[in-house]
Order: sequence, then structure tokens, then C-alpha cells
Amino acid sequence: MPGPIAGGRAALRLAALAQEAMAAVWAIVLLSLQAAVAATATTPLPAWAYSPLGAKNGSFPSLWYGSNQSGLDNPTQLQHDARFSLLFYIWGVGMGQTNWTQQEVMFERQCAAVKATSPERPCLVYLDWATALGWYSVQHGAASDPALDQIWLKDDTGQRLGFTDCHDPNCPEDLMLDFRKAAAVDWWVEEVVEPLLSSKAVDGVFFDSVGLDGGCGGAPTGDLLSSLCGHNATRCGSLLTNEGRRSLFNGTLQALTRVSQLHAAYRKTPVYSLPNYGPFEVFADLQTKPVPGCVEPEEAVVKALEGLPWMRFYEVWPSHNAQTAVAGYCERNVRNALREAALGIRASYCPPAPSHTPLLLLEARNC
Repeated sequence: MPGPIAGGRAALRLAALAQEAMAAVWAIVLLSLQAAVAATATTPLPAWAYSPLGAKNGSFPSLWYGSNQSGLDNPTQLQHDARFSLLFYIWGVGMGQTNWTQQEVMFERQCAAVKATSPERPCLVYLDWATALGWYSVQHGAASDPALDQIWLKDDTGQRLGFTDCHDPNCPEDLMLDFRKAAAVDWWVEEVVEPLLSSKAVDGVFFDSVGLDGGCGGAPTGDLLSSLCGHNATRCGSLLTNEGRRSLFNGTLQALTRVSQLHAAYRKTPVYSLPNYGPFEVFADLQTKPVPGCVEPEEAVVKALEGLPWMRFYEVWPSHNAQTAVAGYCERNVRNALREAALGIRASYCPPAPSHTPLLLLEARNC
């Protein structure tokens, strides 16, 4: 979730550096992991079988990921955007014009502008997983609606869990949804996600920081509950137990399933930024040593979403630097991604910064 404390949110930190200019984070999208491996061998790269979400331009599939906070992209910028196979417009689009309100309206206008220039180019927009961001109209209103009090995640004292987000100069409180409750899932899917998908200009939603059980990824620091509870086990004791985390995990799977089902109904595709190796346990048989992570390995997510559309997003993949990577991080991410490819799971891979893009295949080779 946005904010200066949001560990693992490289995109947010990068975009914050461009208040008046377009913040474009270049990312390489490898839709065939077999091709990534082939790049390290002597055999030539195979032809790309397809590009994401139906875009077929015959070029190496890559995505554009960023936002222009000063307004919508102008014609010159739109021509630049059209060079990419897929466009992710993240938080902040046009917020300089609206004083950080009506983000969903600006997203729809931005994607409509893309379609007017490049009708075939897929355009996805941003939501922060399970978080009511203050600059979206519906989410902002929900935070102060007493009729919706039941949908928010609370600590053992009944206090709502959230954080003050001053990425928005108005510094709203961003509350967390409790997906263990059907009402929270219903509200998220019907009131937040579906209005975005109902636009013909929007081809899907990119969900940032999908924390799975409060202790294995997601914002603000990758250990969601410990951060939101001030690292106070007494305050959130029931949530931090194995039983509590498992209930949060199961609730998240329900929400992921509903979101993918909704996208399928609209013939669109969601993208989930799941935790990388470290906090998120990879497929069980690929684990080489015990690592604190989710209460279930990735198989549980794959099984829940079987037969439904979705794409995996790896942020900061494989690592910031081939020489300084945490031991095992790069190797495990590559093995995990290869397994996903074998299962037919499409994925996108984001280097840490534009200057590090050339490191991507180099690091894959070192792994």
C-alpha cells in the first residue's frame, strides 16, 4: 500500500520522485519462462507464441508501468505508450488536477485515451489489495460510513487497523479490509472492482501488494499485521496465531477467487502482485530450507484459481543487484517462475529500476 513505510513497494517509491513529470518504470515481461532459460544457452530464442492479454505485435513482450500525476498522457506520450505490449497505469494518474480525488474517473479517462490511439493495446489500472485508498471516491466514502464498519480488519480491542498515508498530501487513513467476512469480499468485488471492469476501456485490474495471511507479504512492510499492530502481539494476538493467520489466508483466497471470476465474466484478466520468495513460500517441493512464510505454499493459490484468468507479477525480480542479492533469492524466484510457466501461469517481471533492466537476463544466467 502506498506510503513511505511501504516496504516492497518499489514502484511507489519510484513514482513519488516524479511529481510533475511522467514516472515510467520500465519492466520486462517474459511470458515464456522457457525463453528466459534459452537466453542463457547457445540456441536462439524461440519466437514469442503470444503477447499478454491478446496483444500481438510480434515484438519482445514488454510492459509500461507508471503514472503521470500532472494529468492524462498527451498525444506524444500516448504514441510512446503504444510501443509496449501492455500498459499498467498505477496510482496517481491525474491526481495533480483533482487534488487526490476521483482516481477511478481519471483511470477510465486515461485508458479511453489509450484506446482512441491504440484500440488493440491492453490497458490495466491499479488497486491496492484489501486497502481502502483515500483518493478513490467509493473507498474514501466507505471509511466514514458506519453501516460498513463490519468490513474492516480490527485488532483484539476492536480498533480498526490502518495507516496514515501521506503520499496523498491530504494524509487520509487507509483502512484494511477483513476478507474473512463475506460482506467485505462482496463490497470489494461489487463496489470497488466491478465499476472499473465495467468500462470498455479497461482490460483488467493490477492488484498491488497481495498479502496472503498478514505475515507473508503485502504492505506496509511485508509483515502486515506486525506493522499495523505496532509489533504488539498482545494487541493483535488472535490474528497472529497460526489459526488466525490461516483464517486470513482462507479469506484472501476467497477474495482472489471472486475477483478472478468477475474478470472472467467480463473476459478480462487480473494481475496479482504476490509476495516474492522470502516471505512467500514457493511450491512445497521446491523449498530447500525452512523459511518463515505463508501458512500454505503457492499450490493453495494455484488450486483456488484453477481454470480462472490471472497473471502473476514479480516486483523487484530477480533482485536489486546480482552481486548483493540475498542468498537463494534469485535462484528460488527463477525455479518458482519456471514451475508457474509449466503450469501455464502467465507472469510479468519487474526489475528494481530502469537502469537495472539489463541485469534481468544477466541475473537469470547467474542463477
